[in-house]
Amino acid sequence: AGKLSPQQFVDLAARHGFSGVDTGVGAARQLVQSFDGDVLATNDFLLEKSVALACFGFAPEWRRTDETVFADAMKQLPDDAAFMASLGCT
Repeated sequence: AGKLSPQQFVDLAARHGFSGVDTGVGAARQLVQSFDGDVLATNDFLLEKSVALACFGFAPEWRRTDETVFADAMKQLPDDAAFMASLGCT
C-alpha cells in the first residue's frame, strides 16, 4: 500500500513543478505498459506533463555480485539502453 504507479509518479512530479524524474528500466516498462505498450503515447504523456525521464539505473550490479550474475545482466544492457533512449532518456 502507498506505492505510486509510474504514471502517478510522473503526475505527482508535474503537479509539484519537477521537470524530470529518476526511474528504473522496470518502472519505465510499466509506464509504457500503462499505455498498452505504445512508446509514442508514453512520450506524448511525458511531453504533456513536461516531465522527462532524467536518469535511470541499469540492471548490472557491479559492487555486490559474482561475475556470472554481472555477465548475465550485462547481456541485457544494450536492449535496456535502446528502450530508455526511445523514451528520450539518453
